[in-house]
Amino acid sequence: MNKLTAVIIIALILGFTSHSFAGDKKHSAVTGNFYYDIATGHKYIKNPGTNTYREYSQKGKLLKNEILNNVPLLATNKYIREMKWDHYLLYQKVNYQRKELLVLSPEQDHPNGWVCKKLLITMN
Repeated sequence: MNKLTAVIIIALILGFTSHSFAGDKKHSAVTGNFYYDIATGHKYIKNPGTNTYREYSQKGKLLKNEILNNVPLLATNKYIREMKWDHYLLYQKVNYQRKELLVLSPEQDHPNGWVCKKLLITMN
């Protein structure tokens, strides 16, 4: 009887603590202008005057027009990185078995025929 009571009390305590931690994640939201997913290579650009973002693929194709700023994809994903003014994107293009590289800032448009490969940050 005592063991059963102890197990129930421990289960209740663990249930309340995990619920309170999960509740905090629901209320977080992103506020930056640009985000980059290091796992997929997708770029997220804030829509002007709203709390939504456009999602682009590695090749620059528009995937989704409106993603809310508080969805777990943006707010709590461990692979999403905010791009600041001193961050850059590395693009790659293969021409006749030769790789070409291009570095652009986040606010510049995606170049046609290029694939976004990496997020570059300064180490200063």
